[in-house]
Amino acid sequence: MEFALFFRLRTNFVPFRSIAEYLARAAEGSMNAGYIVGNLLGNFVLGVPLGVLLPCLFPRLQTLAKTLAAAFGFMLVLEVAQLLLRFGTFDIDDLILQMLGCILGYGMLKLPVINRLLRRISIWRIS
Repeated sequence: MEFALFFRLRTNFVPFRSIAEYLARAAEGSMNAGYIVGNLLGNFVLGVPLGVLLPCLFPRLQTLAKTLAAAFGFMLVLEVAQLLLRFGTFDIDDLILQMLGCILGYGMLKLPVINRLLRRISIWRIS
């Protein structure tokens, strides 16, 4: 397939377009619900480890803004690679869901039980 055609068919730069389409197809029953949940939830869950690990492994990334910026850059590289390698799709909604997951992961660091566990294994040093 020619790259221009692939680009037109396999990209979405409009925020929430794919999410809205998935939800509409789920409501009408025209798409497998397992696929929809897997795609939406999968992208969300993909961001959670970055929200936890980036500030733990890199002391300079211990604020939410810095963690989100680094996670966004990492995920953007993966999305662009999918496009350039013609493997998968480039979808802005994937980035949105991944960043929401990253926020959840970062928020988990503030939970006392998680904070104590990470301090115990010596990979988290801020309160």
